[in-house]
Amino acid sequence: MRECGYEGGKDIVTTAVHAAIKTDRQGDVMTICNHDGRQYTSELVAAVRSKQKKRVFEILDEVKANEVEDDNMYGRAVGASCKTEQHELVCELLDYMHANGVDLTGAYVCAQRIALKSGKYDFALELLRLMKTHGMDPTEDYKNQIRSLHKAGLHDRVLSVFESMRKEGCVCDKDMYMTAIDSAIRVNNSELLMSILNDMKRKVGLAKTRAAVFRYAVGAAVLANQQQLVLDVFDFMHHTNTNASTAYVTAIRTAFKSKQYDFVFDILRKMTENGVDASGEYSHAMMTFNELECYDQVLRAFKGMRECGYEEGEGIVTTAVEAAIKLERHDDVMAICNHDGRQYTSALVTAVCLKQKKRVFEILDEVKANEVEDDNMYERAVGAACITKQHKLLCEILDYMHANGVDTTDAYVSARQIAFKSGENDFVLELLRLMQKHGMDPTEQYKHQLMSLHKAGLHDRLQSIFEAMQKAGCVCDEGMYGTAVDSAIRVKNRELLMSILDDMRRNAGLSKMPSAVFRRGVGVAVWTNQPQLLFDVFDFMDHTDTATSAVYTSGIRSAFRSKQYDFVFDILRKMTENGVDASEEYSHAVMSFSKLECYDQVLRAFEAMRGLGYGQEKVLCMTALRAATKLDRHDDVIAICDGLSGKSSVTTPLHSHALEQAHSTNKQGLVDSILQGIKKFTTGAE
Repeated sequence: MRECGYEGGKDIVTTAVHAAIKTDRQGDVMTICNHDGRQYTSELVAAVRSKQKKRVFEILDEVKANEVEDDNMYGRAVGASCKTEQHELVCELLDYMHANGVDLTGAYVCAQRIALKSGKYDFALELLRLMKTHGMDPTEDYKNQIRSLHKAGLHDRVLSVFESMRKEGCVCDKDMYMTAIDSAIRVNNSELLMSILNDMKRKVGLAKTRAAVFRYAVGAAVLANQQQLVLDVFDFMHHTNTNASTAYVTAIRTAFKSKQYDFVFDILRKMTENGVDASGEYSHAMMTFNELECYDQVLRAFKGMRECGYEEGEGIVTTAVEAAIKLERHDDVMAICNHDGRQYTSALVTAVCLKQKKRVFEILDEVKANEVEDDNMYERAVGAACITKQHKLLCEILDYMHANGVDTTDAYVSARQIAFKSGENDFVLELLRLMQKHGMDPTEQYKHQLMSLHKAGLHDRLQSIFEAMQKAGCVCDEGMYGTAVDSAIRVKNRELLMSILDDMRRNAGLSKMPSAVFRRGVGVAVWTNQPQLLFDVFDFMDHTDTATSAVYTSGIRSAFRSKQYDFVFDILRKMTENGVDASEEYSHAVMSFSKLECYDQVLRAFEAMRGLGYGQEKVLCMTALRAATKLDRHDDVIAICDGLSGKSSVTTPLHSHALEQAHSTNKQGLVDSILQGIKKFTTGAE
């Protein structure tokens, strides 16, 4: 082939080299290679695979002598030696490379990977030691090997590599320590674990990351169910004055996640033994056990807290009481309360929330027997009963308080407020009736309920409250009547409105009928556009001789503000019907309509005044003239100028003013009409 000039491929060359080697014809081997790097590589690999050690080094010498180059020659030779498990040859090849200044990095990486994959772990270690002999830093290779062994679950091997690494003086980092610790824990080797921790403790460069390693160690030990190792780590940290607070937290959290609940208590106990504040972790344990519905453990944690002298907050006591109640352990409930008012309060509220009626009164009896005091105990119990809508229980607690001479004032206030906010208005009435039964005056609470209902816009609820007040004989004040009248009008309840007004009239506590109530009533009637109820109020005032112009005035002002101008005239008419002097209100109406430029209404009010015989001042006449001029109403202008009396002393200035306005507005027809009127007025001529 070669004499014919054909190119031999890689496989052809390899086959020829194999044949030459097997027939021990060194000259032919060199001829085949022909100073070509790739062919030398093929020859070298073939010699390795054929286990022709002598031939391997003859080829290498030839390569060196002829300065032949091929990038992967040595790597492939080392790889082939490794795969054929010729470990001695691998080491000799590496020595040869080192002696001849060939870079060993790629060859070592290749050899280690093959050794690990084929399970030759001792040889992999031997390679790492040889690296050091050849002046190379094997740290990264140690690290890679440790990681690979750990990933494969070969924890015994991890530890032997780690020991070798330490002997070689390699510097370990945080990840390597964590991997070694994990493996030591998994094989339950306490002695080695402590050795690793000691080694880490001495490393100055790891000061900032030490805590993370300890946390990892205890977490791994808990997950591996190696409880003694966890405690050993904590003792190590204690003896070496290492801050262990975060490690304890990690261990407890991990114990919860792995459902090793008894171990949680071992860790808590170890914390206190080693002088670490465990109050926060006890609290966390209690709350977590409560979420898991492990009530026995809740109580166990609470007792542990108390034995350690940690102060229990209200939430902690409540949780413990709740657990004891759910387990029906009355003695534990009482032991938790420990004659402390706040804790009895927590227990009582918890029993109410859990709807444990029997337990509620057992606690109350205990409170009474031990003369325990807490200012808001009963109020909070009543509030809890109200919030959970246990109305019967709430009334029984109030009965209990009354029977035992406990002041129920605050409890009633709290209950009424909560019941109202939750929309339990019928129950509010029941509470107010019970209040009177207990010998208390419910007037103020009725008043608050009236105000609350009105503020919330629940006007239809007012009738039942007002009727209940009347039956209870409560005395209303002016503010209560005002609110009641307001609501009755808003729901268009004439019967209720009249009943309220009658009650107000009969109320001896009021020295006189309060005009403020009437003013408020007519104002609401106007704003809600209820003319009939408005007139009913006015008629009531007339029949009871309590009518005052101020009430009518209030109605008129409201009508103006709400732009209900027809309402203004209805109120003015009602004033005159009921015999009230309306002259000032008519004057006010004329001027107000003029400001609003409602000229039709100006003339309407002015004519009504004249019809009623009210005296009209010059300013009113001039205002009416201005309106009639604006509307170009000739007859109205003449009528206003002529006046009622026909006296020239009044009429002449009005005629002059009318002419002036007509000229200024360029209304010639109106000018002519006014002049004709003046002529008629002064001469009597048609």
